[in-house]
Amino acid sequence: MKKFLILLTAAVVLYQCTEKDIEGDFAGKEYVRGRLFINDTLTQQSVGVPLAKKKVSLGYADSPDSLNFLFTTTTDEEGYFLFQNLRSDKIYRLYYEEKVGDVLYIGKDTVQVPSNQKPLFAEVALNKQSGMQFTVSDPTGGRIKGAKICVFLNASSYVAGACDASNFQLTTDDYGRASKLNISPGTYYILASFSAGTTTLTRKDTVVVSSRVEQRTLQLQPGTTKNGVTYLVLDSTGARLSGVSLCFFTSPVLFSRDTCEGSNFQLLSNNNGVATQQDIAQNKYYVYGYLKVGDIAFAGKDTLQVSSSMLSDTIILRRK
Repeated sequence: MKKFLILLTAAVVLYQCTEKDIEGDFAGKEYVRGRLFINDTLTQQSVGVPLAKKKVSLGYADSPDSLNFLFTTTTDEEGYFLFQNLRSDKIYRLYYEEKVGDVLYIGKDTVQVPSNQKPLFAEVALNKQSGMQFTVSDPTGGRIKGAKICVFLNASSYVAGACDASNFQLTTDDYGRASKLNISPGTYYILASFSAGTTTLTRKDTVVVSSRVEQRTLQLQPGTTKNGVTYLVLDSTGARLSGVSLCFFTSPVLFSRDTCEGSNFQLLSNNNGVATQQDIAQNKYYVYGYLKVGDIAFAGKDTLQVSSSMLSDTIILRRK
């Protein structure tokens, strides 16, 4: 009889420890029922869409361990998930993480049991991937749809003020937002603009990208109207030519010598075959393009009337 009482006491103590003290035990009577959504406010690919067949993890909210969880389940076809046998004296943490394509999404939230309709929103992770995100507005603060954002790695191309030499371009969505994720660390130069009729709004900025998504709000302001020219330089097959000297003359006599000597100013086409110059004196210009590759020379000619606006033109070089 004494032996039986000892065994009974030990069983009771073990049951009490299991019920209350052993972390990770699912011996409670409460539950969490929720639904996983994607809420992509950066790329606007999906907003408020349920995520089916995705893994959701559960842990204690006050646990310092953010890598290991008590339990993991999979959402059903409509994005619903369920955790049962939870303790009423604990607050829990829900967690979801997944990389979709090149974009990392994370959803995390705390929950008090019982909970029958707990939403968990997966959003673009800002701290575990590199990138930039812009919100563009007008001078009054209103969001601008269709604003163009030109991003440069080369500071000199950025100073020139034309998007042709930019590394990439973005366009804002209905909410005035635009983003680019998973880009190389570095210093990026930003030129944002929007034109409506005769009004042009612009804004410049600099963004240093490291290991997180950098966020910027760009409030565009009326810009000073500048004149100038942007030339696209091609060969006879239509291929873009870099390193071409474009020599501008106001004298037709000097221009006719087929050399750059005596020109008013010169431009050099970039890697995209583009040459740009702003703030040019209004005049008629004779343009001579020249490129030498080894012993082979290429040349082309054009005339241009510069007024008070920006002009775009094409010059074709042929073998001399």
